[in-house]
Amino acid sequence: MKLIDRREFLKSSAGVALFVGATGLLPQLVSCRDERKMREVIGSQRLTAWVQLDESGKITIYNPAAEMGQGSMTSLPAIFAEEMDAEWANVEVVFSPQVSEIYGSYGWTPDQKVMLSAGSRVTNGYYEQLRRAGAQARRILLHSVAEEWMVSIESLETRPGLVLESAGDRSITYGEILPFIQLPEDLEEI
Repeated sequence: MKLIDRREFLKSSAGVALFVGATGLLPQLVSCRDERKMREVIGSQRLTAWVQLDESGKITIYNPAAEMGQGSMTSLPAIFAEEMDAEWANVEVVFSPQVSEIYGSYGWTPDQKVMLSAGSRVTNGYYEQLRRAGAQARRILLHSVAEEWMVSIESLETRPGLVLESAGDRSITYGEILPFIQLPEDLEEI
């Protein structure tokens, strides 16, 4: 699979941004005619629409729900981080952009994604979506390392913030994977 250069993708996308989200349609294409807004949402070193990495290993998780006493600034990122196998000490939590097509949930209505913090339903409303998004981020990291090291993905495992060979002595931090990130073809199956 050819590595996708984000800068080239943005130049050639003609107003369509590629996001790896947690909906059933992956990769998720989001129409955005305003290139400036598209760049703002994608950000730099974005792994998926839900998480941003930097080469130092800092992991920024985007929280879609307001903190209104339900613990959303901890519970939702913790769900994501657990599935990603992120090192919690390296996690920063920030509010997501107010883009319901990406960060909204069907947990409140069956036919429309909304961003809502009400009725003690935040964790329940976002649980499955964030669990899948974290698992997809982890899968992207494993796939990228497997391709780079030319090994099977089954021969790799994660520990918080690391990908390592199960039977070998090689390991790499999540931040060190950024230069060769690749999207696997089977991401939809997660």
